Amino acid sequence: MGIPHSRRRARRAALVGAVVGAVVMLAFPVIAAVGGNMILGKLNTADATTFLSGSAPNSNLRIINQQAGAPALDLRVVAGSPPLQVNSGAWVRWLNADRLDGKHAGAFALAGHNHDAAYLAIDGRADDSDLLDGLDSAAFAGAGHGHDGTYSPLGHNHDAAYLAIDGRADDSDLLDGLDSAAFAGAGHNHDGTYSPLGHNHDAAYLAIDGKADDSDLLDGHDSSSFAGAAMACPPGTLVGYGRTGPVCSGTVGSVILDEIGDVGYFSSLVLDASGFPVIAYYDDTNGHLRLVHCGDATCSRGNTITTADGNVPTGRDASLMLDASGYPVISYSVWHGGGFGELKLVHCGDATCSSGSTSTTLSDITVGRWTSLALDSSGRPVISYESYFDDDLIVVRCGDANCSS
Repeated sequence: MGIPHSRRRARRAALVGAVVGAVVMLAFPVIAAVGGNMILGKLNTADATTFLSGSAPNSNLRIINQQAGAPALDLRVVAGSPPLQVNSGAWVRWLNADRLDGKHAGAFALAGHNHDAAYLAIDGRADDSDLLDGLDSAAFAGAGHGHDGTYSPLGHNHDAAYLAIDGRADDSDLLDGLDSAAFAGAGHNHDGTYSPLGHNHDAAYLAIDGKADDSDLLDGHDSSSFAGAAMACPPGTLVGYGRTGPVCSGTVGSVILDEIGDVGYFSSLVLDASGFPVIAYYDDTNGHLRLVHCGDATCSRGNTITTADGNVPTGRDASLMLDASGYPVISYSVWHGGGFGELKLVHCGDATCSSGSTSTTLSDITVGRWTSLALDSSGRPVISYESYFDDDLIVVRCGDANCSS
């Protein structure tokens, strides 16, 4: 194993520095004091650095020892101190060292070495190289082998427990363990318990070409229960259509809800959660907005009539909706005549507008006719109407449930 190039280069540089230091000492002989002369072959001492400086093209100092096997330079230091100090990391040619990280070259193996004892040689062969899972090839059967003793040869038949290659199982003609005799053949007839194909069930079932007894009934009713095509329903009845013509129902009933004065103009109707009618309308006699909340689905009992806005004249062009609580919300106009009017909205405080109502004027006296009202998902009114003098269609979206913002 060779010494890394960078380490060889540093050590050679250190050696060069040491040589230079020694040459400096030789060039300036000093025996016992700084400033004296150095005497070759004698012990010289100095307590200050000695310098040798110059511009030689190769080296400033060369030491030659012609004694074979002896070094040209011997550096001695106190234990633990470096023998050389350099200021360059440049590579030092021919510098050799026998230690790497403090270890002698003998501690490392050469490149291309073999491990003859514990390890397999580069060109060696493992002792068990012809084994498979520790077993020699003799433990395995060869390709195309036969089982001559315990086993039968290839293509053998197991005549006892197993089916032969060309054999046939004993139950090969069974289906779910049943012989073919247990099943009916294709196109079979049921001659005993069952009737043949194309048979008729004359008792409980309708024959193939038969006609049901009620084949001319509709919902169990004969055609005589329905009006014929040429028939007309009596006046005041609803008309439906059966298979043979119109179907007449009972007479449609009507109820007078408010007959005091000239009432019923500009009516708007919705049904509450129980299906009971709620109607907003204009009382022309008194100039009021009125509301009737029926007590049942036909307005035949329990009706409540209230004045939703008693200011005069108010209540034309009414449009009615119910809020999430079932309380009426009504948009309408206040008509002053001569084309002057205002758009208003009333939000009732209960289901009959009997208390707690809030009335808001939304426009000046030149607009507000033919209102149409809807409530958004938050219960805030959205109203469309006509501007009388400008003949414009306008829509207003309220900022709260009472259109106060």
